Amino acid sequence: MSTDKLNLMAPGEYIIREGSADPIVHPKNLKLAITLPGLVEFCEKKKEHFSWDKSTLIIYPNDKKTLLICNEFEEYGQAQVTGSLTHAKLLTRWKINTGYKWSLKQLKDFLRFNRMYFVDRDIAMSIIKNLSQFSAKVTTEIENGNDLKGNKRVVFDQQVRHEIDLSFSISVPVFEGMQKIEIPVEVNFDVEDNSPVFWMESIDLEEMEQSIWDEEINKVISSIQTQIAILIAG
Repeated sequence: MSTDKLNLMAPGEYIIREGSADPIVHPKNLKLAITLPGLVEFCEKKKEHFSWDKSTLIIYPNDKKTLLICNEFEEYGQAQVTGSLTHAKLLTRWKINTGYKWSLKQLKDFLRFNRMYFVDRDIAMSIIKNLSQFSAKVTTEIENGNDLKGNKRVVFDQQVRHEIDLSFSISVPVFEGMQKIEIPVEVNFDVEDNSPVFWMESIDLEEMEQSIWDEEINKVISSIQTQIAILIAG
């Protein structure tokens, strides 16, 4: 810097330092995607780092997720944290309540290789045996000229289920990062191309999912400062 370009109005001694000033370091913005239990922990441990009256929690009930925006009016030091409940892989592999149809061999093989998740492992082998018996009865009915459609299928299903049990319970987590719980499962059937196909349903699972969501979202709200804005998205 040239001293002849300085206009020093006040008398006295001056020290002129040449060189560049230290760069201004702004707080970094933060984006995270975590589980809802993880969001609770985040809020509890970071509550002193944000201005909660300048923050918003958006809840998406249909998608079972939330978006927490902290310091939303700040250019720097803002945090956007998505908290969600994601179905556990140990559960999704069962394809319960999805309408996915299994052939007899596919379902028997699947149950055999996943019997470790049965609440009672002995029941796993019993179900596999019962599936074979059930399928044999279906084949016999078809060979006898019964198409097993509509009401006929319903009546047949009810009659055979008195003899052959196709219900069991598995122990797996419903959502990632959570404890295993017991889930009752029913095997249902239909006939396609003169062969039985099977799928798995659980009425209890639907209720469990909603109950867990309600519990976890209440924990999130309780962990956040009261002055935060909370919005419910459609």
